[in-house]
Amino acid sequence: MDYKYTVVYRLEGISNSNLDEDKLVYQDENLGITVVLTSDVNRHCLSIDRGLACASLLLRGMFGCEKMQELPTAIDSEIKKIQEERLSKKNSGAYAVIIISGRAELDIKENLHRETDEFSISFDAIDKESIRNQHKERINAIVASLAISTSPEYHAEKIASGICFFDANDKPLYTYTLQGGRARLILAKPVDLEKETEICRVIGLSNANMQLKTPFRLLTQSLETTEDNLRAFMSAWSALEILTNKVFPVYEEKFIAGIVDDHNSHGVNNFLRRIKDVMKDKYRLTDKFSLVASFLSSEITADIELFKNIKKERDNISHGKEFDEEALPVEGARKLASKYLMNHMSATENA
Repeated sequence: MDYKYTVVYRLEGISNSNLDEDKLVYQDENLGITVVLTSDVNRHCLSIDRGLACASLLLRGMFGCEKMQELPTAIDSEIKKIQEERLSKKNSGAYAVIIISGRAELDIKENLHRETDEFSISFDAIDKESIRNQHKERINAIVASLAISTSPEYHAEKIASGICFFDANDKPLYTYTLQGGRARLILAKPVDLEKETEICRVIGLSNANMQLKTPFRLLTQSLETTEDNLRAFMSAWSALEILTNKVFPVYEEKFIAGIVDDHNSHGVNNFLRRIKDVMKDKYRLTDKFSLVASFLSSEITADIELFKNIKKERDNISHGKEFDEEALPVEGARKLASKYLMNHMSATENA
């Protein structure tokens, strides 16, 4: 069955002043790719919006036999809401509409299929993610090319994407997958008197340690971010990284002082100071964290392994490697940053 995969980006740095009509900026019939610059985003999003409207109405039981007569009006109403919401944001800039055409085999199950006069819907007929993955690199190249060729300082924001299939009579078919999303299970616990005392103590410690304001701010940003796993992860990681670099000199000094005390020798003292000077800019971040953990944790091995795993994910992101945003160790990074903030403040409380 034929399909059209449409992805729409808003480009801040390209003016829409001369886009009274669409501008076809690229077309390759062999690859089935069309790229259009436009100011009329809703017209190009119509098929996507109809699919979203159908999904919304499905959840509300509007596809039952007794409600089918109301369906066209309900769909038009939902599309209007979606498009008004899009326009209400009043974002400046032009829109790049990327349309990729192709063919795919659908496994349409009669008991999971519905027909209307204007379109069809079907469940579990195809894994649409495989189509998205098939074209992901081309879309990345197109968006990057828009920046390279126009040279504006712009932000490219994906505002819509969707796949619509067409039967032999060009009748649209929308497909949905019956699966549950990932859920975060949080056990809500009452705040007892002991916990109230601890909260008071920790707030007092944090207010007395404003030299740690950057890790505090970044951890808070991660906690405030509930819908963007990548941003939440990077904020938590940055809190942990900055904290490690900031407190490492404290525990390095303690480590050296401990050896000096055990070896009351001027020669050993000079040797250790020389090592400290030579290694000043040569420690890896994991080396620093390992030393800090040896002073602040009773679970040193587990914490170091968790730190390494978190850092590996961060490095993959930094180096442009593939990663699963939903699987990023957000909670692990938050917990480690929180633990070492707490333990460092407690260790220095009476210092």
